[in-house]
Amino acid sequence: MQTIEFENKIGYKFLDKNLLIRALTRKALAYEKPLENHQEAFCVLGDAIIKVVLCDLLIKKGLETKGQITQKKAFLENEKILAEIGRSMNLDDYIITNEGEKSTNIFKGDRAIAETLEAIIAAIYSDQGFVYAKEVVTFLFKNKLKQTYT
Repeated sequence: MQTIEFENKIGYKFLDKNLLIRALTRKALAYEKPLENHQEAFCVLGDAIIKVVLCDLLIKKGLETKGQITQKKAFLENEKILAEIGRSMNLDDYIITNEGEKSTNIFKGDRAIAETLEAIIAAIYSDQGFVYAKEVVTFLFKNKLKQTYT
């Protein structure tokens, strides 16, 4: 897999490429061959990181009430938006999965792409910490953030 090409798309270079491979590897692949590392746990962590970063960005944009922040965050972090961001960088071209998901194109669906994007954010966090993960989330969401204020 060409990790350099993908790293250029997200604006981040991994020190540990195995973290990126884990983030791109769907749990479904474990049904075909034994795997210790797949994206499932990273999806949970990445989701939490995205929530924190989006809250911070929304507050810095001037949102003050819980209702305002919650509403905008819910819009930005939904599966459809995450999938749009993932598709904008052809994320499905890099997802590692099993033949079953490939034959049915499940890995190209909103959920699979959104989960993979979350896992990538967690991989960045695991690689070099929160500051780098925050930079990438900010970069990836910049256009969507602009759209919420126009």
